[in-house]
Amino acid sequence: MERSKESALLALPDSVGVEVGRIGGAPPGLEEQLRQGLEDALQRRGLPASRQGGNLLSYTVTGQVELATTPEGYRPAGLDWELRAWDGSLAARIVQDVEVDPDAALPVLLERLADRIARQIRKEGRNESEPVRLRISVAPISGAAAEATAPLLRAVETALASHGLEVVPPAVPSHLHVFGNAEIGPVHAGLRELQLGWVVKWSDGVEVGRVDQANAVPAEWLAGAWNSIAAAAAAGAASGISELAVKAQLELRPSGAAAGRSPR
Repeated sequence: MERSKESALLALPDSVGVEVGRIGGAPPGLEEQLRQGLEDALQRRGLPASRQGGNLLSYTVTGQVELATTPEGYRPAGLDWELRAWDGSLAARIVQDVEVDPDAALPVLLERLADRIARQIRKEGRNESEPVRLRISVAPISGAAAEATAPLLRAVETALASHGLEVVPPAVPSHLHVFGNAEIGPVHAGLRELQLGWVVKWSDGVEVGRVDQANAVPAEWLAGAWNSIAAAAAAGAASGISELAVKAQLELRPSGAAAGRSPR
């Protein structure tokens, strides 16, 4: 059976919501009217929308009102909206002209705006049956010289990619961040105790979990660049980190229709 236009608008990624942000240029009463009206209109289209916040995959819509003076005070003359994806990139800009009778026009304009937003998110959205593919970045490893840990850092990034994760540089927006730390013990019988700790955090700083490694290695392996231990250490680290990424994916796909994690 062919789906109706309304049902097509409901075919949206189940982890995606919309945070209805602030609207500049509007007096408090008008701003609240617009935000509440847009929130309600988006929810009628099956989009989890909230003025209180979003989740890590949420889009954010903000607006700017142009006011025209009238004998009674003012009226909205134009609305300029921006829809941004979770990483801050501009997904759509929507400009609306307000009709002469704003009380009648605003609800209609908000319904049209909600249609545009729902279509845009559906257009950009992934297949609903596919899991969320999280972006992950690995920060420089602390506790040892950068030239020593550089081979390990590269090996961890490669190993994480082999687990199916999308690895991006730390400067690129990502869902998850990995922070590594190295502690090296004194030489004993030609060996040194190497402890590696990895902390995985959401982009909002909330910790997902930790992976700890410890082993005694020949002291000469740690004298320069850690080429001798990079592959083995990275394989163990990536295995634990990827398990935490799976845990993170489950947090973004809860049972029911609610979208994602707690607010950012």
